[in-house]
Amino acid sequence: MLQNLSSTKDSEDNLIGLERKIDIKLERETRQCLLQSATRWSENVESIQNESLTNASPRIQYDRSMLLTLAGSQFVKIQPNDMTFIPGVTRTPNQCEVVTSLHKSKDRKKKTEKVKKTYECAAQPIENYDMGLRVGSIFIILGTSALGTYMPILLHYIKPYQQGDIQDWLLTIGKFFGTGVILATAFVHMLPSAYENFKSPCLTQGWLDYGAFAGVFCMIASFALQLLEVASVSYISKRRRRLQDIDSPSSSQNPVDPRSNNKHDHPLSSDNTTIQICSVNAHHSRELTHNAFIEVEDSFRHIGTYILELGIVMHSVIIGIALANIENAEFISLLIALVFHQFFEGMALGTRLNELHYSTWIKACLMGLLYIIMTPLGIAIGIGIRTSFNPKSYSAVLSQAILDSLSAGILLYNAYVSLMSIEMSHNQAFYESSTTRKVASFISMYIGAAVMALIGKWA
Repeated sequence: MLQNLSSTKDSEDNLIGLERKIDIKLERETRQCLLQSATRWSENVESIQNESLTNASPRIQYDRSMLLTLAGSQFVKIQPNDMTFIPGVTRTPNQCEVVTSLHKSKDRKKKTEKVKKTYECAAQPIENYDMGLRVGSIFIILGTSALGTYMPILLHYIKPYQQGDIQDWLLTIGKFFGTGVILATAFVHMLPSAYENFKSPCLTQGWLDYGAFAGVFCMIASFALQLLEVASVSYISKRRRRLQDIDSPSSSQNPVDPRSNNKHDHPLSSDNTTIQICSVNAHHSRELTHNAFIEVEDSFRHIGTYILELGIVMHSVIIGIALANIENAEFISLLIALVFHQFFEGMALGTRLNELHYSTWIKACLMGLLYIIMTPLGIAIGIGIRTSFNPKSYSAVLSQAILDSLSAGILLYNAYVSLMSIEMSHNQAFYESSTTRKVASFISMYIGAAVMALIGKWA
């Protein structure tokens, strides 16, 4: 009896010793494997290493449910029937396989993302390319752009008008309607497109790490316009002062002819002569000051209008190329949206050209012609490069994003500084106008912005 008990005790001691040896061996192998893996793999490997090394008990135990969960997870592709269970120790012996599976899963995920990015950014040929419709869109956009641009110009130059006439009301409403169109074009059409392009997976990681590049380029354009405007007006003012200095000696001469011998003329005393000369000089000085103010204001208007047209022209070329390389299913809806887009944008530009007070309508029409031909030119370029152009390539996406951002900055600066500020907020004539005129101006501006924002759903 005692012998049987002693033999049973010895067998239990042997089993416990064997179990401890197995635990020590498996723990040592796990430590070695995980330490080797930690130098090769980053976050997931380190978390497994910390869990197994720092929180480990003398026996690293895993129950069956955890093993099955681990085996069936999306990171570890080890089937439960492939696992080996050591008697007395419910754990998996293949810790290296678990870590290796994690690493392989990461590699597969990276390769999948790379293949997906390559597919998304690859050139997709347009099936059944409708050349006739694309060529027809050139003339459709050309006609609508010309109608929108030249309609306010011809209305302004066709016959003289006074404030309060129906012609004056139409031009005023068109001018502030155009201001709303310009604002909505920047906020709804350009900036969102720029932000979307800067998030494109076709760009490199450096562009994707910072999500505000569109705002940065928009801000740079606004600062550049302010510097250009200040420098230009300063140069014009200095040149005008030089001309005034040249003209001032001749203007200060006595307007009365001292050699006059008419017997009916009364002799002028020295005091009367001085008063008369000072009066003439004062009148001449007021004329120069008034003319200088008008010319400075005109300079601001000219520079602002030229820069405004630059921003619109850059955007027009982009949308022309995009229209020529869009899928057939989306072409008709985009074309209809662009017809209204170009018409209202042309109205905005035409009303601004009227403010430049050209002596003839020919100069205003030539300025408007640059805008009219740009979108058709972009469509023609897009048709010509359709076989080699990839709108999702790195260079195409990046250039479109930067140009949209710069154009948005140009339009926003002009809308707020040159249009809303000069024409409304800091315009004494606007404050002195009737309440009806002010209300009509604001409502026109809001309607223009609303219409252009609605068109942004399709274009």
